[in-house]
Amino acid sequence: MLNRFCKRPLYEVTGTLAKVAMDVEKAELVIRNAKLVNVCTAEIQEGWLSRFPKGGSR
Repeated sequence: MLNRFCKRPLYEVTGTLAKVAMDVEKAELVIRNAKLVNVCTAEIQEGWLSRFPKGGSR
């Protein structure tokens, strides 16, 4: 399946994603205390943290 939302394939950015997750590399955008809406279970899950690397897979 082709993912048309990502700018680069996941295999090209996996190393960067891992470094950002381990705080080795700085993230371009950090979202804290977010509420995640799970449309499959109709739950609202609180307290999520998301990090987005510079030029990552967005």
